[in-house]
Amino acid sequence: MSLSNIIFPINFYHQVYGLGSETDFIKVNQNLSYILNLVFEKIEYLVLEIGFGRGDFLLQFSKDNPNYQIVGIEKSERLVKEVAKKLERNGINNVRLIHSMADFAIHFLIPYNSVDMLIVNFPDPWPKKAHLRRRLINPNFLKLLYNKMKSEAKIFISTDVEKYKDYILDSVEKAYNQGFHYKVSRVFLGFWDEKYQTKYLRKWLKQNKKIFSIEIIKK
Repeated sequence: MSLSNIIFPINFYHQVYGLGSETDFIKVNQNLSYILNLVFEKIEYLVLEIGFGRGDFLLQFSKDNPNYQIVGIEKSERLVKEVAKKLERNGINNVRLIHSMADFAIHFLIPYNSVDMLIVNFPDPWPKKAHLRRRLINPNFLKLLYNKMKSEAKIFISTDVEKYKDYILDSVEKAYNQGFHYKVSRVFLGFWDEKYQTKYLRKWLKQNKKIFSIEIIKK
């Protein structure tokens, strides 16, 4: 399999587009829109999923929404390659994958004013107090994301940890108070779209754990 749906870093510069020097790398990054326009013929509705894991949600969501252009971001190289193979086997061509930490990918690879929807299903809660700074959804991440999202773009987050849900709501408020105008439109029990299943969702439901979901709108 070619793994051609991996746009960074395995295939994007060297194997797929033959950009072999540091000069080429810098040239591409001067125009972030150029990056996604290289790998999608047309961008109508751009969705990011951060931390797609084994791709249960990503595969079904992409099949259900063939007109969406979906970029999955995952820090595990093994999982990126695994999901890339699943996409090829299923003939799914509206998804591209990035092997990277989320903040790096969003800062360097996602164009301004381009994202229509962001999905984060069950991010690592880092429950220990000493590790809170490692949580993905925090005020700094929301500020980094802000200019990448279109007006009225939506963020969907689900977690099984109530304290993390509260931390996310507090992060939104802190970002808002610093001029990054997000609005929490819904907070509710259950997965944000219950027709989809993920590995962790099935696990938590078997254990009768509460699932908290948050919908946030960028104003």
